Amino acid sequence: MAPRTKKKDYLWIYNDGNCKSNMYEFHKDLQEHIENSYKRKKKTCKVSIFGVTHTIDFEKMLKYRNRPNTSEVKRITRSQAKQYGVLGCAGVPYMKKEGFQQDHDICYICYYKLTIPTRIENCGHEFCYVCLKSNFAMGNDCPVCRGKISPSLFSMPIRYDLDIHMQCPEDYADECADMVDRDHFRKSYIKGQEPTKSKPTLRRSKRTTREKYYWIYESSSFGYYRYDPKDEKYLEECYCRKMETCVMRICGTAMLINIKDGVQEQVENEVRCTRRKILRIKATEIEKYNIKGIAGINSYCRPIRR
Repeated sequence: MAPRTKKKDYLWIYNDGNCKSNMYEFHKDLQEHIENSYKRKKKTCKVSIFGVTHTIDFEKMLKYRNRPNTSEVKRITRSQAKQYGVLGCAGVPYMKKEGFQQDHDICYICYYKLTIPTRIENCGHEFCYVCLKSNFAMGNDCPVCRGKISPSLFSMPIRYDLDIHMQCPEDYADECADMVDRDHFRKSYIKGQEPTKSKPTLRRSKRTTREKYYWIYESSSFGYYRYDPKDEKYLEECYCRKMETCVMRICGTAMLINIKDGVQEQVENEVRCTRRKILRIKATEIEKYNIKGIAGINSYCRPIRR
């Protein structure tokens, strides 16, 4: 009996349009779709990368959004990745695990379990992305060691390691209702808006099992981002209490959320600006919307099936 040959594990890679020698692997959520389309001898397949539709032409082995701008595509085995000089995934260099490594999963800003863990390269300490961005917006350095934080950490961030379906930490979810109670009776940020004295009633669901929903907000350019899971949980709690508006501080900025009209407004010095549309969608229908990522981070890639 002939020995069984080990099945080859293929990897699809593409080059950077600006530098042809820089090769990156496609996002892990796209690899199987591309490989299956290739094996079925399809001429092309489509994928969504950070909310933008890309076409992969198997005959010419090219990837493009529009015809003039193309990237070369290759099908290699994983063992050949080093040979081809693959630098990273989804256009982002591989994350380096060097220096100090944090041995716990608690954020020392909010003191809840890490949500979107973000590492400061200079010192190695990790925090929730939104917590760290809020801290940085106030001009602060690392809350643990006072090490410097690079502004590039928050400048058009791209991540390939985030799950768009990540859940809110259980410890935060358990305390969220009490947070809404405290904030509801606290003086509002908005001039002339006083909290009501009566506790709002819960919005009761007609179903015995509650369906999972996500809250998404409009990007400044196109598409949508899912809210950070903790902000999303707070917003959902306000929605369930039939509150028409609420104020949340997101990344150091006060935001007036008009739940009734589906609008988010930035509030600075009692002047409203930067209106963005918000939606409450079913988690199972996320692919129907042009989602780019989560909490302002480009991270969501998905196959486009015909």
